[in-house]
Amino acid sequence: MNKFDMLHEINTKLLIELDRVCRKHDVQYFMDSGTLLGAVRHKGAIPWDDDVDVAMTRENYNKFVRDCVPDLSEGYQFIRPSDYGKNHFYDYIPHLAYVNSRPMKPDEHTKFYKGLLNHVLLDIFILDDDTDSARGQKIHTIQTKLLYGLSWAYRESIDYSVYRSVEKIGVWVLAHLGKLTSQRHRAEAFHAHATKFNGKGYKTLYMANTIFPEMHLVYPKKWFESAVNLEYEGHEFMAPVGYKKILTRMYGDYMQLPPEEDRVPKHFDPNDPEFLCDLDGSFDPSRC
Repeated sequence: MNKFDMLHEINTKLLIELDRVCRKHDVQYFMDSGTLLGAVRHKGAIPWDDDVDVAMTRENYNKFVRDCVPDLSEGYQFIRPSDYGKNHFYDYIPHLAYVNSRPMKPDEHTKFYKGLLNHVLLDIFILDDDTDSARGQKIHTIQTKLLYGLSWAYRESIDYSVYRSVEKIGVWVLAHLGKLTSQRHRAEAFHAHATKFNGKGYKTLYMANTIFPEMHLVYPKKWFESAVNLEYEGHEFMAPVGYKKILTRMYGDYMQLPPEEDRVPKHFDPNDPEFLCDLDGSFDPSRC
């Protein structure tokens, strides 16, 4: 088994553990993004994908934190965005971590985040209500991105090379304005904004804590009103009942493979000799 296959095996373990505690405590989750796409198109991991993603409604996420997290098996850890430390920000995505894994060589970046990012992680995205007005949704997305961008003030570093010239100016301004208040206040403002439409009878959902390019995506609630089981790496995990429509909104023709040059991992470099050498709590040179 090569190291990338080992990574897929750990990702499947994370899904199995999440599924175990969620079914035990009657918490509904949904495979999301590339994980959902992998289940539908490959019946398992996309060969070049390097993480797993799930989504939960805010109500189910709160139940997960209250009932499931205390029941996690040894070797698994729930990580909140606030766990990185005071005025330390990476993103607003909670994670389930396989703690006996270190896929990267420790550096200033991993140390800044207390080593918590240096595990194989399952991402948890949170579904909140959005207004049903198309114009209101656009305004809400812009506000979400601005609030998110202010938190960049507390990142370990910002790679400006990934932005175009105009974007660089915007990112720089937001990162400096964000310093005017603490990250705790930034997080409180972001949460208040993300949940502002909850319980008001709207029929639309969105994810405020998702990646920037997907913050504009909205979904009818009926697509998530129940769960179905889909096969993933020989196991069955929960998927939203409207998964075909969701994948179409995310990817267009989702059964079509992307260009070969785009079939690469996003988070890890499997050719790095340090990649996944530290597994199950011990450094093993034979894995390098």
